[in-house]
Amino acid sequence: MTKAELVKQIAAKAGITQVRAAKVLEVLLSTLSEVMIADDAITLPGFGTFKLSTHRERKGRNPSTGETLIIPARKMPRFAPGKELRELIEKQGKSTKGKHHK
Repeated sequence: MTKAELVKQIAAKAGITQVRAAKVLEVLLSTLSEVMIADDAITLPGFGTFKLSTHRERKGRNPSTGETLIIPARKMPRFAPGKELRELIEKQGKSTKGKHHK
């Protein structure tokens, strides 16, 4: 699903204009980013938690040359689905088993 498709769906379900839905989506995404940058987490009960995960420095290898190198420590955004979302996805997966959906 593209951002434009998501905006259309939000607008239709909320009964608002696409312009207003796009603004709401922009505010939501910027707020999620700001909170994670501040190293805080956003927990939406039943849906999931958005937070930063810290990856330690580690040794790696350049696959082309075989040269050993150090991969620096970094922080990456992470989403952990909540129980209800996991159950919904699992239930949906069972009903579409064997079918391929885009």
